[in-house]
Amino acid sequence: MKNISLFSLQTLTRLSRLSFQNNNLAKVPFAIRNISTLTYLSFSINVITQLECSDFSGLWQLKELDLSYNRLVELNSCVFEDLRSLQKLSIQQNLIYNFDSSFSFTLRNLVFLNAEGNIKYLRKGTFKDMSHLMELRIGKGNVMDDGAFDGLTNLRYLSYTLGFQDTEELSSRFIDMSLLQTLIITNDNHYCDVLPQDFLRGLTSLTVFSSSAFICKPHPEMFQHTPRLLNLEITKNDQWDNPDPELLKSITDLQNLHLSENHLKSLDIISEANLTKLEHLILSNNELRIIDEAIFKRLPSLKYLDLSGNPFVCNCSNAGFIYWVLSDKQVFVAKAFQYRCSYPLSHEGELLVNFNIQSCFESVGLFCFITSSSLVLLTLVSSFTYHFLRWQLVYGYYLFRAFLYDGKKKKEGCADVYDAFVSYNVHDEEWVYHELVPELEERQGWKLCLHHRDFEPEGRLDPVVSGGDPSDQLSPFYRMRKLVKSRTYLSWTQARSHRGLFWERVRRALESGNDPTDTHDPLTANV
Repeated sequence: MKNISLFSLQTLTRLSRLSFQNNNLAKVPFAIRNISTLTYLSFSINVITQLECSDFSGLWQLKELDLSYNRLVELNSCVFEDLRSLQKLSIQQNLIYNFDSSFSFTLRNLVFLNAEGNIKYLRKGTFKDMSHLMELRIGKGNVMDDGAFDGLTNLRYLSYTLGFQDTEELSSRFIDMSLLQTLIITNDNHYCDVLPQDFLRGLTSLTVFSSSAFICKPHPEMFQHTPRLLNLEITKNDQWDNPDPELLKSITDLQNLHLSENHLKSLDIISEANLTKLEHLILSNNELRIIDEAIFKRLPSLKYLDLSGNPFVCNCSNAGFIYWVLSDKQVFVAKAFQYRCSYPLSHEGELLVNFNIQSCFESVGLFCFITSSSLVLLTLVSSFTYHFLRWQLVYGYYLFRAFLYDGKKKKEGCADVYDAFVSYNVHDEEWVYHELVPELEERQGWKLCLHHRDFEPEGRLDPVVSGGDPSDQLSPFYRMRKLVKSRTYLSWTQARSHRGLFWERVRRALESGNDPTDTHDPLTANV
């Protein structure tokens, strides 16, 4: 229908709803004027290009007007002068560039305004007289003056598109919207590094926040201004592959979280948050390869989970997640039996749930068995060694230290402190101090090591070791046994009448002991 006759509606005296939707009307027909009973009027999906100031005259009771999907290029405020009862206006998907300065004055009682796909430029104070407006949908690539939203103190729902604003202009844009409950923002070629920390300042009643196609990273403290947030949707954000884990910590009442198409590579943002009330979680079409099912176990209220479209790894790293998906009865995992493997190439295209996780658990069981068996065996060996070989180990430890010390001294080329160590008992002590020491130290010049005279409290072993035999000879027990069974010793009682010969043989024995290449015993042939 392209036109309507002038008197076609005169007989409809009680007409309240009238729709010319999906026709080819190029202008508003004259026949609708002065239908005072009309409350709803729609010209949606026509080809209207212009509105005259008198097109809606006499429509005093009209509450809802739909002019969407036409070809309107301007919207003069005089068009709405008789529409004082109008509450809902839909003008989306036209070619309107901006509102004139008196737009808000003529629509004081407007509660709902949908201007999506229009209004590329919003002046400051455009809505200053529209304090009753509760729902506003506006813009596609719009540019806004600071203060464009001034006056919207009663707004509950706002949907708009970011244009070419600077980052600074985004700060505190909603400072007077304390009653706003739903905020939906899309992006149109607007770029910024990080959204300002006070971007949502003033939105203390906000329960729903949705953003799409952002090229900005949310500030880690951005949601501190929205403590009542229940539904959060952030999608298609190319700059958000590694979000700050602090972002969700301040919204503990969150029930629905939608984070699709954000190039997420990990779930740290969820694991670090306190989301005990979260019921729905959508993480589809990201870059998640390995899923830690323990994260979902820490979400006690979770009922719905969507991980479709992620490049899963089909190996034992995801065995726990696969088992959880198949066994958990509380959470519905959407499309779980359609998840496919992307890595490794040998499993590419296969269903994730078909991966054999039994082999992973067998490997873990074998590892646990070997580990526990080794620990038990180590405990038994340690207990046996401590009980039966404790002192042998202590002796070996100190002997090894002495060996290392001796080797170190030999490498340093240090001279021996003593020429001989004198071993004696209490019965021979008088003879040692009155006969042996005066002869060998005072007359012959040898340096003797005597137990009570020369040993230091903390270093008794070192002087013995430094003058001892090399460690590649027989053990001390066998050396003593060999010495006792041999006749390589001198008897003082037999040599009293030949003291000179006795001391001469002692001197020869000491001199022979200083030469490591001298292997014969100087005492053996002279007993």
